[in-house]
Amino acid sequence: MGRNEEKALDMLEMSRTRSDKMHKIIARIIEGRKQFRTIADINLHASLQMSSLNLELGDKSDRIINYGKKIGSVGANIQADLSSTSNHTAMIMAEHENLSNTLAEVSDNSAHVLGSLNENKDALSGMQEMCSVVSAESKTMKKDMAELQRKIDDVKRAVGSINSISNQINLLSLNASVEAARAGEAGKGFGVVAGEIHKLYEATNVMIKDMEKSLENITVASARSVKSVNTTVDSLDKVEQDVSEVVERNEESGREISLIVDNIAKVAATSEEISSSINETSQNMEHLGRETDSLLKMTQNLEDLNHALLEKVIRPIQTLEEKMETSTEIIGRLNKDTFYRLDNRIFIDSMKSAISAHRTWVATLKGIADTKEIVPLQANPRKCGFGHFYYTITPQKSDILKIWGSVEKPHQELHELGDEAVMAIKNGKEHMLDSIYQRAVSISSMLIEKFETMVRMSEDYERRGESVFEAD
Repeated sequence: MGRNEEKALDMLEMSRTRSDKMHKIIARIIEGRKQFRTIADINLHASLQMSSLNLELGDKSDRIINYGKKIGSVGANIQADLSSTSNHTAMIMAEHENLSNTLAEVSDNSAHVLGSLNENKDALSGMQEMCSVVSAESKTMKKDMAELQRKIDDVKRAVGSINSISNQINLLSLNASVEAARAGEAGKGFGVVAGEIHKLYEATNVMIKDMEKSLENITVASARSVKSVNTTVDSLDKVEQDVSEVVERNEESGREISLIVDNIAKVAATSEEISSSINETSQNMEHLGRETDSLLKMTQNLEDLNHALLEKVIRPIQTLEEKMETSTEIIGRLNKDTFYRLDNRIFIDSMKSAISAHRTWVATLKGIADTKEIVPLQANPRKCGFGHFYYTITPQKSDILKIWGSVEKPHQELHELGDEAVMAIKNGKEHMLDSIYQRAVSISSMLIEKFETMVRMSEDYERRGESVFEAD
């Protein structure tokens, strides 16, 4: 083989070696572009997740701070209330002790009164029995006095009869004297007898007068006695009635006092239960006081923990989010290079994710409007799922680019409505929430319609093998 042929073979070998190296370099570049697209896709999703995480952590941190303040305020109020309640409880216990002592004293006095009433009952029973006996004897005496009055009347009638007979005898003696005087000496003896009869009449008449006088005195005295006996009987009947009423009142008082004693016993038993409850309440209040102290310490620990969360988690995440945003901006600039241009699929998937994210955002706003409660809602149009993509990568096809430029303002207005809803709740203007939600629905529907139009256009370019990132 000649010298020239050897050189030719050497050059051919060198050419093959270089060609293999070029193929390997090109293969590595192509693989690097694929990896770049993968990194770009991951970076875009990571930026979205970082923004969501930062929003969620910020909301939770604010809630922890608010809850800590509320717990601290409630704990302080509980401590103040416990102090006041403790003082009142001490006063109640003192008053309750006085009440217990008073109840014991009243119970002793009531028992003493009940004993006295029982003694009075025995005495009144004896008096009532004696009154009954005296009343019965008085009524018997009343009957005897009535019988005596009748006897006196009988005697008076008998004396009247004797007096009538005596007058007749006197008349006969007078007639006998007249006849004896007419008879003369023959009737002289008869005249003497008539005179003696007249003397007997006069003596009898004197005795009858005395007897009538005595009977009259007896009648008057008997009448007074009858009247006194009647008055005594009536008085004794009244006394007996009064004694019976006193006995009844005494028994009624005894029953009332017994009821009072029983009620006092029940009150005393209840008082002991109240005293036990007060003691238990006092112990529970002491326990609650200790728990409140622990709660306040935990609140301070919560504040310290939240501060650590802010410094060691949230702020680093915010810094990382800023770096991720810078990274996505770099990807956006690299995307303008033909070699590093992203696939249509990334654009299409990002737009579909934006549609889903906007529907979720509007649903969250509806929940806020319905419940009147604030929940995490992204109000920064640059940090939502679509915002990260929108402000990083721009399509170059004129028809898509025209629509792309028209969504920025309504997209910003939509997120501003989120701020309005939160402020409405904070300012007590919940009545505005429904109007805010309806405006958000209208804007979101318009945006989604534009997003879906761009998706359809991108899919058409994908089918034709054209890149949406390549100008017409």
